[in-house]
Amino acid sequence: MHFEDYLKKFWDKTPGKGDNLVLEEKIWRKIHLRIKLKRISIAATAAAACIAIIIPLIHFSGRMDTPEEKTAMLAYAPETSTEIILPDGTKVWLDAGSTLSCPAEMESERTVSLKGSAAFDVVKTEDLRKFRIELESSFIEVKGTSFSVKDDGSKEISVVLYSGAIDFVSTSNGQTVALKPDNKLVFNIDQQSMLVTPAFQGISWKNGIYQIRNASLRSMVEFIEWRYGVDVNIAAELNDSQKINGQILQEDSCDTVLEKICFILDLKASKENGIYRIMRK
Repeated sequence: MHFEDYLKKFWDKTPGKGDNLVLEEKIWRKIHLRIKLKRISIAATAAAACIAIIIPLIHFSGRMDTPEEKTAMLAYAPETSTEIILPDGTKVWLDAGSTLSCPAEMESERTVSLKGSAAFDVVKTEDLRKFRIELESSFIEVKGTSFSVKDDGSKEISVVLYSGAIDFVSTSNGQTVALKPDNKLVFNIDQQSMLVTPAFQGISWKNGIYQIRNASLRSMVEFIEWRYGVDVNIAAELNDSQKINGQILQEDSCDTVLEKICFILDLKASKENGIYRIMRK
């Protein structure tokens, strides 16, 4: 991430405050947390589950009196999106409540396991070794690409591809679907079915930021419903003639995104019985 983007990211998290001390304090907290986490023992893992953690794990195989050690890394994002850089340079933005595990070194094996949702910028290696993400009843194989995976526990896994190419494979029947950029795939785990549709028009992804370029209100609503798992209704009198431009951070909340949209289009949003509604002021 470029420095100005990094600086802006923290600036946005501190509304109404403009002094450097506040910014420095926030940056220091992240640095301090990483240092502190290195001291957390495996026995303290459960107690540390209330904070974002990256810790080494020891897996045993064979007889317990002569264990063969294999080091892995576990990352857990309990409350907000967490950015992680894997040993091979791949960047992962892990959503709140999600867990990612991977080898401590990825020179020979590039396989990770994801429980939950995340966005990936996978590094392409010189020897074009595939990067594999193991999911429930399925896995994804790529060589170098950007995409999002969403699994909210509803027995559906969805994947949106921004650039590159993806092979999505069902482990139950071997069915494979090759995705192209701007495709969205929905995999029904119980039915073992796959549906591919166009992704959200006018919305792309780059380095932890959703780039919005001439997107319609309807396209933005479809994105919000997918990204946050909510229902959003648009008032009948509204149309798609106005276009939206801007940026959405991976960690932005649903309410924050709706506020941005309403500000740009001079609209208002309300929420009733868990359903959002966008209307004229």
